[in-house]
Amino acid sequence: MDSRTPTEEYRDDTSAAFEVVRVLGRQLQASKERIKALEEALSELRTATMVVDSKPDQQLLERVREAEAKKCQLKAENDNLRNDQEKQSLRMEELQVKLDAATASFNQERETAALLQGRVKALDQEKTSLTLECVKSQKSFADFGVQLRNIRELERPWSIEQYVEFSDDDQGFRGRPDYVSLQPVCDRGTDLKLYMEEDKQLRWAATSFICLSSPHRLVWTSTSCQVGLAFGPMHVYEGSDGWKEHSVFSEYDGKDVEVFFEDEQHTFYAGSYTFERIRDRNPQGCLQQSAESAKELSLASINLPASYPGTKSKRLTQALQHPVESLYTQGILKAECTILRCVGFNQEIHDRLSARYKRAKELKRKANTEADSGHKRRRGP
Repeated sequence: MDSRTPTEEYRDDTSAAFEVVRVLGRQLQASKERIKALEEALSELRTATMVVDSKPDQQLLERVREAEAKKCQLKAENDNLRNDQEKQSLRMEELQVKLDAATASFNQERETAALLQGRVKALDQEKTSLTLECVKSQKSFADFGVQLRNIRELERPWSIEQYVEFSDDDQGFRGRPDYVSLQPVCDRGTDLKLYMEEDKQLRWAATSFICLSSPHRLVWTSTSCQVGLAFGPMHVYEGSDGWKEHSVFSEYDGKDVEVFFEDEQHTFYAGSYTFERIRDRNPQGCLQQSAESAKELSLASINLPASYPGTKSKRLTQALQHPVESLYTQGILKAECTILRCVGFNQEIHDRLSARYKRAKELKRKANTEADSGHKRRRGP
């Protein structure tokens, strides 16, 4: 089966037709010239037969016969050439018909090609439009996925890993000492406000600070302590007023605050931190299933009015602590998380308080040593 397109067939037929026409034209021209030469020769013979020669009749008769034979030969050749010319004319007419048909077919195909090109252009435009619509749809779908994830995040508590991932501690105050370089500034449970007010040069810091228990209410994302996660109760119990929504960190939102943290025995100065509120992003808070964390949060969740007598308030707090702690471990109560980002480190606070604590410990050690020595002297040998 011929796999050529109509356009290619047309071009082949057209080329062949033009070639045949050129060949036949040359043959026809040659035939015309030959006929003309024969007619001229015949005319000369006729003229020769009319001339009276002085030679004998026999010689004249031979010449007449030769002329007649030549005439017949030329006439036959002329007839053959005329027949060939007629055949060539017929062939040329046939080729012209084919050429006209091929031209008509070519024009039709050219019109069809123009229509197809227009259709291709329209399809390309439609494809471009559909591609843009597809890109928009994909973007809308991606945006919808983000919105859906955000909605799901709003509807469920976060894990510590999510807070760490969200916090991103690439930026911070690079002049801050690392965790192991910090020195204790006082014993755990010390009234820091009073402790700093006793130092005239640090009284300013007593007006804006916070102290958190670590690692139960303060988690560092790395040993550099550039970013911390601080946890506090989202609801507090206020006696006869019952439970109310609450935020321990609301007064610090967006502010630079001096941060202290406690371990099992000591209190440390962490540095200056900006508090970044994420409660709007994480309204469900964080589950606290650690017993120690739940214990710390339960104490912070009981906020009895000042009108309660001291003894009654203490007994009620002790009575409520275990039930509230259970509410945290069961996931009924959840903790709020605030991100702390280091913006500075006041070396004066660290050095003065740690040196003061070191002196106090040394004095206490000496006093204990002297007391032991005096006790031994009184007992005697």
